[in-house]
Amino acid sequence: MIAQRHRFHGRNSLKPLFAKGGAVRADHFTLRHMANSRRSGYRLAVVVSKKVEKRAVVRNRIRRRLYELFRRRFGPADLKADLAVIVLKKELAEVEHDRLQALFQPVFARLEARYGRDG
Repeated sequence: MIAQRHRFHGRNSLKPLFAKGGAVRADHFTLRHMANSRRSGYRLAVVVSKKVEKRAVVRNRIRRRLYELFRRRFGPADLKADLAVIVLKKELAEVEHDRLQALFQPVFARLEARYGRDG
């Protein structure tokens, strides 16, 4: 699980991200992103709706896997951005870890280029 400081808090905290943020669309997910210069690190939300999977156990498994993927990839001050991953397919719950990393690799490269320490 990612640290508390890397999570969104409050009911309306995602509204600006969905209203003004850019989007990267992939086959299994959409990533919304927006710069946030007021913070020293990134904030991340993973959204898995009941349309993707009715069972909460599977939705939570997807959420945990994606949080862990981001936690291992980015350090506390690597990105200065707000991010939201909207899951579109339930296959992310059962795909192997190496395949999951491969799915997110192009997205990670774009994020580092745009919001990284040097970006």
